[in-house]
Amino acid sequence: MKTLEATIVSDCGRYKVEIERRSGGSLQVTAYRWTEEVVAGYGKVAEFWEPVPQSVTITDTLNRAKQLACEKLKLFARPDETPDQPATES
Repeated sequence: MKTLEATIVSDCGRYKVEIERRSGGSLQVTAYRWTEEVVAGYGKVAEFWEPVPQSVTITDTLNRAKQLACEKLKLFARPDETPDQPATES
């Protein structure tokens, strides 16, 4: 069972990172992107936090987990991103 230790939201509000304590004591850091599904003729049919692929990291201290969370948010929530594609490092 996991316990939520912290949630950090990006300035734009479209990304968040959750830090969860796993049953063995390690911490799992996972990034999520706010997703809205719109169907032509119907409008918005769903909205939810979707995990960002390849974004799960495991670490052993809460301080390091928060550092990793901030790094993830900097990577995903940059101004040159598009809704479907996070910004890439240049």
